[in-house]
This record gives sequence, structure tokens and C-alpha cells, in this order.
Amino acid sequence: MKRSAFFVFLSLFVIAHFATASPAVEISDCRKTVLNTDLGLTTAQIVRTDLESGLWSLPFADGGEQVYLFKDSGMTDILQQDANGQTIFNTMFWRVEEFDGRAFLVLTESPRKSEKLYRVKQTCEGIVLTDVFSQAETLLKYQPFANHIRVNTLKANLIGEWTNVSRATGTFGCLKFKADGTFSVKSGLLNHESGVWEVTPDAQYLLLHLTAAQSGAVTKTIVVKVEQVDGHGLTVAYPQEVSEGKLELVQQTFIQ
Repeated sequence: MKRSAFFVFLSLFVIAHFATASPAVEISDCRKTVLNTDLGLTTAQIVRTDLESGLWSLPFADGGEQVYLFKDSGMTDILQQDANGQTIFNTMFWRVEEFDGRAFLVLTESPRKSEKLYRVKQTCEGIVLTDVFSQAETLLKYQPFANHIRVNTLKANLIGEWTNVSRATGTFGCLKFKADGTFSVKSGLLNHESGVWEVTPDAQYLLLHLTAAQSGAVTKTIVVKVEQVDGHGLTVAYPQEVSEGKLELVQQTFIQ
């Protein structure tokens, strides 16, 4: 959808559906301590700043959840965890548009695919997204980032070479993390891969982005749950194929 077409649609939508609604972003008193609206920011800037200020979770009825990390680059990282702890990593493009004093979140899987449009309402718990087509509401719950000291400590503790000492056969035989954000992994005698690594802002997950040798493009992202790391060892959990087509979250222990 081109930008001009977007605003034509948005104009018609607002007139048809929100002619009697209260203007501007709705901010309850409990969120005003987090969102300082006295900085001369526009409605879109307030929402954009809010989205970039923490993590946003969408719990599922079965015990799983999706966690969104909105980055200032225009990408959002999405971690989807089911009730068994298995986690899938995905990304989407995002931006905030404004019309008639109201903010709208636009999500799309890629620049050439159709966009999803949501009206934004900020609440005590987080942000309510209303699908402009179906009128279905989704509450994304706000979670503050982990303390920077905690994240940086985890990064520092991970740097080095780790050998898998678990009895069960693991996906990773040896992991090597470098301070420049790159890593290498050995699985058996012939399977050697490398890429870039990062710690999620909540200091709970490790994202291993495997990259192509020639282009450096990310070919696959493996989500690893960090259970424990210190001078004694590293314990993680990650999806492993236990039988054909069946994945289970398996705990593995490494030592330096």
C-alpha cells in the first residue's frame, strides 16, 4: 500500500468509525508517570517512544505468549513461546502513523506484503490495539527492560569457548562467543557454523543468528533460553529434534 493510498484509507476510516471518539491518544493516570507528555511530542512520537521503551507481551490461553521488541530501526523482534517452552523467532516491519490526533500502528512482514493497521490506546497495563477492519482488540502488556547491568553481566559471562558435557546428544558440541558479537558452533566433526549473537533485553534469551559464509546474510535464528551461567558453567534450553518431525525443549550444560 503506497503512502498516499494509506492516508486516503485512514482518512475515510477515521471519519466513518471514530467521528464521535475522544481525540488524541488516551493515556490513563497510571501511565503518565511513564509517558511524559509535556515534552512537545506529537501523538505518533509519544506512541513510538512508548513502544521502544520496553517489551510487550501477548499471553495465550494455553499458557504460551508472544513477546514483541520494537526497535528504532523499524524492525520488531517477536518471540513466540508455546506452553511447553518451545520458542520461535520472527521479525516484522513497524511504524506509527498519525491522523487527526490519533496514532495507528502499522505492521507488515515485508515491504511488499499487505499491511496490518491498528488503532492505539495506551492503558495502565500496556497498549490496546484495535484492528481497524475486524474491530478485534488485543492487549499488549508492558514489561520494562531488564537492568542494563544484568544484561551486560550476562554478555560478559558468555564470552569464551564452551563445551557440551551433557549426556544426551546436543545440537551444539562446542560454542564460542566473541566480544565483537560473533560466534561459532561445532556439531560433530564436519558441521561448523558461525554468525552473530545477541542477548534479549529481558536477559532471558540468547539469539543465535546463523549467517551465510559468502554474503553474511542471516539464514536461521536459534532461540536459546539461558537457565544459568557463572564461573561453574552454562546451562541452556533449546529446541531439539528427538524424533522425525518432533521437537522438544532440551536442557544442556556446558563448561569452559
